[in-house]
Amino acid sequence: MRVFVSIVVENFSAMRTEIRRHGRPPPGALGSPEPLSEGLLAGMGGRVLELDWPTARVIAEHPFPTPAGLAFWRDDILIASKFSDHLGTLSGHRIDSPVLNDAHGLHVDEAGIWVACAGNDSVHRLADDGTPTWSWWANDHGLDRDPTGQRVTRATGQARRATLRRAAHPNSVLPGNEGTLATLFHQGSVVRIGPTGTWSTVLGGLDHPHSIRRTDEGYSLCDSGRGRVLLLDEGFGTTGGFDGMRWVQDAVVTRDDVIALDVHFFGRGVRDPVGNRVVGLRSGACLELPVDWRPAALLVLDD
Repeated sequence: MRVFVSIVVENFSAMRTEIRRHGRPPPGALGSPEPLSEGLLAGMGGRVLELDWPTARVIAEHPFPTPAGLAFWRDDILIASKFSDHLGTLSGHRIDSPVLNDAHGLHVDEAGIWVACAGNDSVHRLADDGTPTWSWWANDHGLDRDPTGQRVTRATGQARRATLRRAAHPNSVLPGNEGTLATLFHQGSVVRIGPTGTWSTVLGGLDHPHSIRRTDEGYSLCDSGRGRVLLLDEGFGTTGGFDGMRWVQDAVVTRDDVIALDVHFFGRGVRDPVGNRVVGLRSGACLELPVDWRPAALLVLDD
């Protein structure tokens, strides 16, 4: 089995120093109140690691600018570039779209390429050439204030908007027969969005969640700020899970394991001298990553 891991940032210490200069977020909120400088963005680097699992051995490294979400697409690996605002593949194909802004989570199905864009509070389905075929803008559907209470209007183009100046910060997307699921970072919730854009909360009370995924029994979800992976049934009731981690950025349930990104995180003042880990929560497999790297997403291919 192969596991792909996107490393979105390779200069995390410099990023943290700049964010701290902007001041602390209000209680319960996370993120910088000001956009990161272009000079800092240029030095972030980025790569996609290819691992053998469960040996947790790196078998290849693929350079890519600030990679975030990963998906399997047309016999290739599709990657969202978080700060370069495009999609690309390991083979070098590129997809541009005017709606891409701080793209996070990806999902691919027969209907198209689904992407959660945290930078402009939106979720989209794209054609293969990047043309939007369905869009949801949080600001158009009642989510129009940032965590500080300031009104937020729809972002235009690829203009940079700081995390604390976003209304929802959607970071993962999962289409389904009953609507499209998305995790909303600032609301601490999973929502279901209908075809016309109406939405409802299906699970709340979460701490900056990420990565809603399908499993054989229902769903898995990262309750990131509480350092836990939740296993959910079809009605979003909790049936099990794994805790004891620091910040869980992503997790994938496989036949024999639950593979998670356990991240050294600064948002709540949590300090740990150990770096980041790709960890098998059932197998015990573990790959330690440098503390200055920031892993963003997982993709598992069962060869």
